[in-house]
Amino acid sequence: MPRLLARLHQRLHRLAGGSGAAPLRRRIDRQRGRGVDVVVCVHNARDDVAACLASVLATLGPRHRLIVIDDASEPATAEFLAGLARRDGRLGLHRNAARTGYTRAANLGLRLSGADFVVLLNSDTIVAPGWIEKLCDAVYGTAGAGIVGPLSNAASFQSIPDPLGTAAQTAVNALPPGISVAAMDRQCEAWTHGAALPRVPLVHGFCLGLRRDVIDAIGPFDEVLFPDGYGEEDDFCLRAGAAGFGLVVATHTYVFHAKTRSYGLARRQALVEAAARALRARHGDARVDGAIAALAADPILARIRREAALFYAAAERADQAGGPAT
Repeated sequence: MPRLLARLHQRLHRLAGGSGAAPLRRRIDRQRGRGVDVVVCVHNARDDVAACLASVLATLGPRHRLIVIDDASEPATAEFLAGLARRDGRLGLHRNAARTGYTRAANLGLRLSGADFVVLLNSDTIVAPGWIEKLCDAVYGTAGAGIVGPLSNAASFQSIPDPLGTAAQTAVNALPPGISVAAMDRQCEAWTHGAALPRVPLVHGFCLGLRRDVIDAIGPFDEVLFPDGYGEEDDFCLRAGAAGFGLVVATHTYVFHAKTRSYGLARRQALVEAAARALRARHGDARVDGAIAALAADPILARIRREAALFYAAAERADQAGGPAT
């Protein structure tokens, strides 16, 4: 490993044990006994799914359960999931005989879950140790909050360092050279000051933590207006906000999002545009535009994006200038 990159890793370890670490560790420890279900909806993409589920299973606590909805995957993925479920009793597998689409699959997962806190996690993600407890810390430690999501490389305004994409694709930030998902997670802990977390109007659906009382109060995702996994989480968040529930970003938590495309670009763009029209028709332009503006201007998220940009630049310089270790 290049010398400068090694120093960057050493700095990460020092930050992880800094003055703010002990209170955070105590808060996380208080969440370890909480019952939590993680729901992952799958349709093909076996390699991404295998990496995702391996990372989730490695982080499950004694009161955590993994629920996988196989939405009529092809044989390679279906056989992999069936074998994994046989080998690991913590994984509950339900297979749909015919594909229903993401929103119906997600609602099925919510119905199969009996936990007071459930996380809907995309099947193209990688999680770090403690991610479940930190999501719990954020939502249960923030007064009135019912929905939570982490920081990521590819999650719209929860993305670091760059949240801005194109008209057809949200930003996708590669990890800094030589930096793992777990190392980025530790860095996000260092950038989070105390227990104050951003209160936001929308949380990205790639990793969406929901308290059971929110689901009970407003119902599931809308399968009619948003059947294909675009816009359903925004609609859910806006309905939750209207019902008095708060939304929060767990900035001390980082979940990597590979952003696999389930659809071709043209099909995806058509789905995005249809979802946007439905969302605006239901909630109004003023509310949707106001939510986007609030996310863009949030001071805590803006500060962390700036710190992340500096960190990325330092990692790039270390990678380019270090040369082989001697």
